[in-house]
Amino acid sequence: ITQSFENEVDCLRASNHPNVVRYKDSFTIGGFGFIQMERVPGRSLIEIIISEGCLPEEECILIMQQISSAVLYLHSRGWIHRDIKPDNIVYD
Repeated sequence: ITQSFENEVDCLRASNHPNVVRYKDSFTIGGFGFIQMERVPGRSLIEIIISEGCLPEEECILIMQQISSAVLYLHSRGWIHRDIKPDNIVYD
């Protein structure tokens, strides 16, 4: 297992924010590392946009506030996400 995998696991373990998915466990099998995260109900934001089209402004504001809050939290810890996109945002 690489040091970057261990670093990611350490960051996930230390993370505690209502808009950031929670770490559950990690393990290795045959030299491959796996990370188990909490199951989050809902659909990805991209699925919702594709199926419903434009979202109401009030919902967009709420989504952006939650994303901004999560990113601010991550940055305050010295972490970056590097893959923020509608596919990786679960919305309920």
